[in-house]
Amino acid sequence: MHQFKFWILAHFTPALVLVGAHALLAAYFLPLDAFWMGHWAAMPDLFKPFALLAPAALIGLLTLILNPALLTLAGGFVGDRIWPLGRLRQRAQVRYAARLARIVAIDEELAKSGSNWGLEQEADELAYTNRLLYPPREMDVVRNALGNALRAVEHYPAQMYGMHHRILWPRLWAVVPPEHAAAVGQARAILDLEVNLTLVGVLLGLDVALLTWQTQRPELLLGALLAGALAYAAYRLAVPAAIAWGQQVKTTYDLYRRDLLVQMELVPPPTLAEETALWVRLSQFMMYWEETDLHFDEDLL
Repeated sequence: MHQFKFWILAHFTPALVLVGAHALLAAYFLPLDAFWMGHWAAMPDLFKPFALLAPAALIGLLTLILNPALLTLAGGFVGDRIWPLGRLRQRAQVRYAARLARIVAIDEELAKSGSNWGLEQEADELAYTNRLLYPPREMDVVRNALGNALRAVEHYPAQMYGMHHRILWPRLWAVVPPEHAAAVGQARAILDLEVNLTLVGVLLGLDVALLTWQTQRPELLLGALLAGALAYAAYRLAVPAAIAWGQQVKTTYDLYRRDLLVQMELVPPPTLAEETALWVRLSQFMMYWEETDLHFDEDLL
């Protein structure tokens, strides 16, 4: 039931906005075409809503299927070989390096001058926001804020516990309680909603711009500007949505990673260092199928 609600919010709603906006454009131009108006008038009133809902449902299913590809594009994970995009990534890496250098400079100044509340607060804020907005290594920084927020989530389990996110997340998800899974799903639905609305704004802007050129009606440029504003606002909101979803993912690792060990019939080590070493071995075993001397305890279950 939760999955259906999340699909309605994240995928069907943006698709309905796209279909509805095109219906408004059609209503503006189709009165000039007696053929289409005749077919619409002949359609029973009961079926007219389905003319909007059915295409929206199909588009919503398509965005659900293409969700990983859409996040890849929106996050700026591809296209760096194209000159302007590669240059943007370099600039983002320079900005991140400057933030790291500022933290080092503050630490050096504090070592010389002693306690300084203002500098300590600045360093703490930079360190905290770096963990939310950027991956730990400069080389992993991508060209836009959304991609870097997503990368920060992906690198968190490896930095904290030695866990490979792409390998272990599906297995960890299997042991998450339903109430926490619902919270993670809701946060992800909001992120997907913003990404899909960004796509809707871009598509509408392109369609209206093309229609303006074809019809020579400059008043339609206002619609293109509104679509562009929608795309920009949705993308800007996608960044905090990615951070909020990332916090839920990080919480999942913090709270339930040891439950995964129990489900795998492995005894959770008593110290974090030993646990990290175990997760590194598990990650390598599952990724490369390397031989391992792991010992399983059936009495844990």
